[in-house]
Amino acid sequence: MCFSSVIPSDALLGYSREDSASLEGLPAPPVIVRVAGLPARALAPLTSPLCIELLQTRRPLEEKLGEARLLLVEAIGNALPGFDAATRRFMLMVKRSCFNEREIAIYRKKAEWTALLQVSPHLPEHIVALEEQLLEHDRALTTVYGHELARERRHVANLVQDRRFLRGVALGRPGLVEKARSRVSLFAASEPLKRPEKWELSLLRFVTRVAAKLSANSTLTAYTTVWGAFRTPQA
Repeated sequence: MCFSSVIPSDALLGYSREDSASLEGLPAPPVIVRVAGLPARALAPLTSPLCIELLQTRRPLEEKLGEARLLLVEAIGNALPGFDAATRRFMLMVKRSCFNEREIAIYRKKAEWTALLQVSPHLPEHIVALEEQLLEHDRALTTVYGHELARERRHVANLVQDRRFLRGVALGRPGLVEKARSRVSLFAASEPLKRPEKWELSLLRFVTRVAAKLSANSTLTAYTTVWGAFRTPQA
C-alpha cells in the first residue's frame, strides 16, 4: 500500500524551512496501520428508525393517560362519601386501577359504571379511549419489532460469512464461532424467532467492538504496513 503523506508540524521541529523542503519526494519511514476487521457501516443496519419513532410517539400517549388517571383518582376521592357501600367498593377498585396504571375498560360492563360517569362525565371514557390507543400502538410496535429483529439477524448472518472476522473471534471464543455457524441459518427463517439467545448477544458485542472500538494488538484488528513519500504542506 502506498500513500502521499503531508509532514506533520511536530515532525518538523528542529528543521529549518530549507531542510523540510529538501525532504519533498523522499521515501517516508514505513508506518504500521491498524485496519478494522469490519467497516463502521456494519453498525448502521443494527438500528431501527421505525422502532425509535414508535417509541417516541408512545410517550405523549402515556403522559396524557397518566394525567387523566390522576384527575379521575382525585375526582373519585372527593365524591366517594356520597355513594353507598357497594358503589364505594366499585369506585375504590377503579381508583386503585388508575393509581397502579391498570386498565379500567374491564369495569365498563358493570352497573356501577353509570355512577362513575356521575363523578366525571368525560374522564372515564377518555381514559378508556387512551388505553385502546396505547394497546393498538403497542401491537404495532410488537409487529415492527419482530420484522426489524429478523432483518438485523439476517445482517448478522451476512457478517458471519466474513472469515477474517470469524478468525478473530475464534482466537478468543472458539465455541462462539461454532455456535454461530451452526445456528446462523435460523436467521433466514420466515417465521418469527424467539427473543435473542445469549450467544447472539455475545456475537453482537464482537461486531460492535470490531467496527467501533479498535484496540492495539487486539485479535480482531488487522495490521498492514504502509510505504509512502514525504510531501510538504502547501502554504
